Amino acid sequence: MLNYYEILEIPMDADTSTIKKAYRKLAQIYHPDVNKDPKQSEYFVLINEAYQTLSDSEKKANYDFLYSIHLVNVIHENLAKMQESEAESRQQTNQKEAKPDRSSSHAKRKRNPTQYYYERDRKYQHKRQYNTVQQKIDIRPYAIYMRAASLFALAFVVFLAVDYFSAYHFEEERVLRKDIVYSHAEPRPTHFYNQIKTPNSQFKLAPEYTSYIYPGQMIDVRVTPYLNIATRIKTDPNGYHRGKVISPNANIFNSFSFLIFLLAAISIAGAVTPKEEEFVFKAGVASIFFVLIITSLLLLS
Repeated sequence: MLNYYEILEIPMDADTSTIKKAYRKLAQIYHPDVNKDPKQSEYFVLINEAYQTLSDSEKKANYDFLYSIHLVNVIHENLAKMQESEAESRQQTNQKEAKPDRSSSHAKRKRNPTQYYYERDRKYQHKRQYNTVQQKIDIRPYAIYMRAASLFALAFVVFLAVDYFSAYHFEEERVLRKDIVYSHAEPRPTHFYNQIKTPNSQFKLAPEYTSYIYPGQMIDVRVTPYLNIATRIKTDPNGYHRGKVISPNANIFNSFSFLIFLLAAISIAGAVTPKEEEFVFKAGVASIFFVLIITSLLLLS
């Protein structure tokens, strides 16, 4: 298929005025009245045909569509030819490769079979090593350390339980500050909590408890003796009215207590299981992981 844009020496995005200018320029060179060469007059026929097609918008649109299909077909044909040539060259290369000569090895095996098989075994020894079943990592030397980790995690759970149940009485304290802390960069009414500060403790409350506590108010706070974490708050310490008992948010004993129960189950299983070294190893690793999570929550609370 002829490329009319190449004949008129214009780009494919040329407008009507550019097409007319190119046609006039070429007509001054190849028109039969100017150029008497018969070959040039034949070329002027192609120029006139290209101009008649590209100057008409409808004909130009049809030509562009057909020429784009032609280009796609040409590209596919070139790719197919390239693939065929690569396949032929690859086949020729494989044919040129000489087949291994087995006559020498056959003669050697026939002459001294013991020496032949010995050398062959040494040659392919590394291949047999990779073909064998992959051995598992021996975790028995580490099982005793993981059992110790499970025992340590169990002791950590016992410490948390003792600390929680030791806070059995309330202490009367005055609210010093009540701050609204937003959990996002931009303040949003649905993403905040109340930061309450007393002389001996500091804790967080959900937004729905905002109206129960205000600065200067006397409240009863139950605080753990070792970790100093507030577990319960009573808003009416004098007892004249029925007070509101509130559980602070975002501490390990209220919001994340499930982690303590999970750590207790895993550590007990790892410490009690007698002979399953693989299970003891996995339980120890899981115990260390949950101890680190709970410790980070204690530091952030």
